[in-house]
Amino acid sequence: MNTRMGEEVRERVRDATDIVQLIGERVALRRAGRSYKGLCPFHTEKTPSFTVTPDRQIWHCFGCSKGGDVFAFLMELDKLTFPEALRVLADRAGIDLPKQERGPGDEIFEKIYQANALARDFFHASLGLGASGAPGGTTHAGAAKARAYLASRGFEEPWISRFEVGWAPEGWDGLLNALTKLLPAQVMEQAGLIVRRGDGTGHYDRFRNRILFPIAAASGKIAGFGARAIAEADEPKYLNSPETPVFRKGRLLYGLPVARPGMRETGEAIVAEGYLDVMRLHACGFTNAVSTCGTALTIDQAKLLARLQISVLLLYDGDDAGVRAAERALDPLFEAGLNVRLLLLPRGEDPDSYLRAQGPGALRERLETALDVPAFLAGASAPEKGDPGVEARVRRLVGLLGRIEDPIRRRLIL
Repeated sequence: MNTRMGEEVRERVRDATDIVQLIGERVALRRAGRSYKGLCPFHTEKTPSFTVTPDRQIWHCFGCSKGGDVFAFLMELDKLTFPEALRVLADRAGIDLPKQERGPGDEIFEKIYQANALARDFFHASLGLGASGAPGGTTHAGAAKARAYLASRGFEEPWISRFEVGWAPEGWDGLLNALTKLLPAQVMEQAGLIVRRGDGTGHYDRFRNRILFPIAAASGKIAGFGARAIAEADEPKYLNSPETPVFRKGRLLYGLPVARPGMRETGEAIVAEGYLDVMRLHACGFTNAVSTCGTALTIDQAKLLARLQISVLLLYDGDDAGVRAAERALDPLFEAGLNVRLLLLPRGEDPDSYLRAQGPGALRERLETALDVPAFLAGASAPEKGDPGVEARVRRLVGLLGRIEDPIRRRLIL
């Protein structure tokens, strides 16, 4: 492609992108005449100096002097290369890029995303076969059991569809056969959807007779899946997609695309641990909830939240493991510069079970009593280890404060 055609493509993508909407998803903006203002996402400030001018399709911060267009914003905030930013915005605008505008790794990324999207549709449709009035007037016994399991946990429509929950049939090749005419087996294997047989004679489905939770990237594209066994005796209880070029569990937050509007409205993210916790929280009106996909919170996940310019409320189980998980989560959250509150539920309860038993009103009351970090550390200890003692708690707090560069923020926490 010649330079002129390349510039035309860039201009098409730039013109098709609403800069206020794009930046407003990551920065709280307020109209100020013909412009919009907000707190700069690139440095710490209390008075808004970050300005977006839609007429000129530019942004600029008078505090740190950074500025540019929609491409520069994504490149600076998400640390993308220009080709990566171009691809993200082109996909967002529904513009097909010429092959010359795509990087060498883009093709496999797109194929894996495509495979995951097709798998999501297959799993969701398979679960639908268990519903009354299923297509063709038939009810699949396995799908009916899957829906019955979800119903026993209190999940029905519209939340099943809202989170695109699905079911993987019991057989060894249901998904494989469904997608064979649409995708090469190599792509399905790269996406982690199928597994090569030990004798090399073919493949089989990775997920079988499990509830499927699609895990989306911040862009909304399906990066992978979390899968829960229906029968309690089945092991492992949870099975996730393997690490792939697009699925890095420690870089993803379950429910983020769904929760982003609630986060913007409340200015806070509720961070839980499990998939069902997130669904239950949303169903009960806590629409700013995400989860760490069942693993310890990572620095990448913390940075993902920090880009949204929100505070964080950790909502964890009240058992020993919950206390330890909350304590471990503080390091990456502080390193990312986030303000944090914590609420541990009664022993033996997680957000899903607590809300089913007590209802949303009880949780709202408890959220009012959420602790700041010093108060949490003053009272937190894992019982099997005994009380860590005052000196140990002070050392822990000092260590966390050492991760905060802003002296004003350090004083505010204390």
